[in-house]
Amino acid sequence: MISGRLLAVAVFAAYLLAVPGIASASYAGDKPLSTVFYDDFRGSFAFDTGNSTYNGSVVRGNVTVTWVNVTVPENATVRYQRLYVYWSWSMLNQTAIYPTLIVNMTGDREQTLELKDRYVDSKGFVSSYDFFTGMDTYEVPGIGPGSNNFTFTVTQAGPPGSLVSLYGMGLLVVYEDPGEPRRMLWVKEGADMVYNAYGISAEMATSRLAFDGDVPRDLVSEAHLDLVAPSGGYSRYNLPAMNRLLVNYIPDSDVPELMRSLLSILFPKFRGKTWTNFFYWDYASQVGLDSRDITPYIRSRDNHVDVRDMGDYFQLTNAVLSITLKDGGGTG
Repeated sequence: MISGRLLAVAVFAAYLLAVPGIASASYAGDKPLSTVFYDDFRGSFAFDTGNSTYNGSVVRGNVTVTWVNVTVPENATVRYQRLYVYWSWSMLNQTAIYPTLIVNMTGDREQTLELKDRYVDSKGFVSSYDFFTGMDTYEVPGIGPGSNNFTFTVTQAGPPGSLVSLYGMGLLVVYEDPGEPRRMLWVKEGADMVYNAYGISAEMATSRLAFDGDVPRDLVSEAHLDLVAPSGGYSRYNLPAMNRLLVNYIPDSDVPELMRSLLSILFPKFRGKTWTNFFYWDYASQVGLDSRDITPYIRSRDNHVDVRDMGDYFQLTNAVLSITLKDGGGTG
């Protein structure tokens, strides 16, 4: 027979598992980004953060303004597009609350945008400053060929006394264009807050990006990875290595010691690649960005990227992997 105490513990555990975000929220990489678009096609993408500016402790009624611009080729067709609003430290009287944000597109096509998805993470343990941090996504009407200039406003419409910090915005447009090379393109979205502190090791404070699908390695001409991480690239502490990017990396523990030297000679890139302090940090927006060529380290399958914190503290929100294939690779 189950005791009253054990029954209470079981009920509480079931409650934690039933409430989204509570059981898994932490500074560990426990909220991997979701793949929201994947295709093998002739096309590309454009991304812009415009004049995004960090605004801390935005009170009820305050309005922030951001303009962005993306250019789409004349013969292109938009396949996927999202406006991203990056926010953090949403609270009311030192208690975490979800923010109420009203996003408007201004100008000739003035209208209020409808929230599509909200991704949220938090510190995940009872203490001071355990507030929600996340990213909201919206569809933007009217994106087409040519230069797309938009001005957006965000109104903080939470209850009196509520506060939220806003990093700014990003606009992503994926388009198909017969004039572009054939590409394999993955788009990932989410909110995974990682921090190598409070008992969370660097290995735990790692967000993994898995790019499923077979890649015709002999046809790859270029592989490019783009990442977005609000707060990434800045630390209050003088750290020699605050973050690390690992592309298809194989640790020592996974390779027999006797084989390491031989394999390194025969296949010098078989263990992938590691970069340290890789985020470009913009002071105005305080959004970490990274865009790099990872062509030599792409594999024919099971490609993965680890984004690791080592004292930086950031929220990984966006990832785009674009693999360009050589001519003769077909049309997808």
